[in-house]
Amino acid sequence: MAIGVNITRDIQYRIKIENGFLAKQNFRKYEASKIAVVTDPKIRSLHGEKLENLLRNQDFVVIELPRGEKGKTQKQAEKILSKLAKQEFDRDSMIVAFGGGSVGDTAGFAASRYMRGIRLIQVPTTLLAMVDSSIGGKVGVNTKEGKNMDGAFYHPIAVLSDTCLLETLPREEWKNGLAEIVKYAISNDYQLFDVLEQNSNPLNWSKGILANIIRTCCEIKKNIVEEDELEIKGLREVLNYGHTVGHAIEKVSGYRIPHGTAIGIGMVYEAEIAEKICILKKDKYARIIALLKKTELFVSYNGDKSKLIATMGKDKKNKEGEIRMALPVEPGYIIKDQKRRSISVNRKVIESILRKVN
Repeated sequence: MAIGVNITRDIQYRIKIENGFLAKQNFRKYEASKIAVVTDPKIRSLHGEKLENLLRNQDFVVIELPRGEKGKTQKQAEKILSKLAKQEFDRDSMIVAFGGGSVGDTAGFAASRYMRGIRLIQVPTTLLAMVDSSIGGKVGVNTKEGKNMDGAFYHPIAVLSDTCLLETLPREEWKNGLAEIVKYAISNDYQLFDVLEQNSNPLNWSKGILANIIRTCCEIKKNIVEEDELEIKGLREVLNYGHTVGHAIEKVSGYRIPHGTAIGIGMVYEAEIAEKICILKKDKYARIIALLKKTELFVSYNGDKSKLIATMGKDKKNKEGEIRMALPVEPGYIIKDQKRRSISVNRKVIESILRKVN
């Protein structure tokens, strides 16, 4: 199946979702003068032979990044840029991001900067990347001040999601992707919420259920991004449920807490906040918490909570020093504040919930 993304007349691409199609993919049709495959050592050891077979008889190099958030830094982006320059890549060259979210973000960021932009193809290898990070054009790296502080909007020319790549995915990586799927369900799609209530363990999903869930998430994000690509209208904030607290937890932990775990904790805290300020009724709150427990995303956070609010204060959604959150009103719907899909939350309320939830 394929989903068309139409940002503008000049920015259009397709998201392809299928099992096993990558072996038949023809990269020669892109007529790239040179190709840089950006990946990490683990993905290369598992799947590198598949991609190198696709690129045979073409001029390509492989650039490896450290795994996870360690590869998502300004230093690693500069390493990519330096390699491209030394290999004499030109404006007709192309980057293929072959990996999870961190690889896609860093490779995409480098693609946006090299010669003011060369073509980019996203080949996500994790559930998180397939349902979320490879779509929508957000690319960037972390700085010492916070997550995704150095970034850009830069769309790929294609997203190629071959679900057979998920067969080697570790359990923790399934959880990272599941957190984003649950986020979509709570914030945007009550029907997906119903599906997850009945199918809470992704390791038990059939190929058909997996493909349909990935497609649903991609369509949700595609529709939002087409409407509010640059987050000017405030609509795209709806995708940030759980992420205000979650990103702060990642940063404060030095990224030792995985993304899915942090976002799961964030969704719990932010549901608690929504219930506390009376925008989320108790029965709806109970249903959301039940799903987070069922999907094993309801976990304890034992880190330094005193630093979380200061870190949240640097979130990109904030305005005039106020901490803003995308909070649920019910499964499938985030509160609307005029045109924005986030609201200001009193810091004392946040502090009370941080103290309450273990």
